Amino acid sequence: MLYKAGTKPGIRDCYIAVTDKGAKDAHANRHFTTVPTDMKFPYDVNSVMQYRLSDAFVSLQGEKIGPIGEDPSWQDWRKINYLYCGGKHICQDHRELCLRHKDVLRKCIRDGRMREPSDQNDLRYIFGEVNW
Repeated sequence: MLYKAGTKPGIRDCYIAVTDKGAKDAHANRHFTTVPTDMKFPYDVNSVMQYRLSDAFVSLQGEKIGPIGEDPSWQDWRKINYLYCGGKHICQDHRELCLRHKDVLRKCIRDGRMREPSDQNDLRYIFGEVNW
């Protein structure tokens, strides 16, 4: 299932920061702690599910934030294909993207912007061998 990009607790804070303007916007600054997170998919700042409030967020990786047009991003399509059609996981074809994602998550935990996950599979994914 695709979730609003800003609803992935913890992971959002590894990739984007809420600006002063965004902090005043209750919708942009809201955290949804009940939404399941799949850390094995890189955060997609261009997802059709990413907020369009471009001045409410700033990328910590220097990327432009927000969907490009009205269509799902290439990563959205890959995730849909994987989740619903039995397609390959994005990391099987885009290894470097996923290795960078794991690096971002580890740094984010070290910097205290994200709590270390309690799920053992997520811990093995972040700190263990490449497993996708």
